[in-house]
Amino acid sequence: MEQQTTNIMAQLRTVNENIQAAVKESPWKQEVRLMAASKYNVADKVKEAYDNGLRHFGENYVDELVEKSAQVCESRGFISFSLASTRYKMAFYRPPPVQ
Repeated sequence: MEQQTTNIMAQLRTVNENIQAAVKESPWKQEVRLMAASKYNVADKVKEAYDNGLRHFGENYVDELVEKSAQVCESRGFISFSLASTRYKMAFYRPPPVQ
């Protein structure tokens, strides 16, 4: 687990350094937000990424979003999970009432 945590930490550091370098060179001075795809990753990996500074995650499936957000958010501060736009219909669909 230690090796994996160090790897996530190193990868996030490298990506953030690359983003900062690109922002400095860009003529457009805009805020850049790193969002990680949590698809195919278990909640423990999302927790590790969160513990290493990542706060925004994207998810494709409603059930995965609900499960991971519940596990990751239980004792942590701000976290943002975004759902793939094609999945909103499933997340907010309510069947008609039974008559």
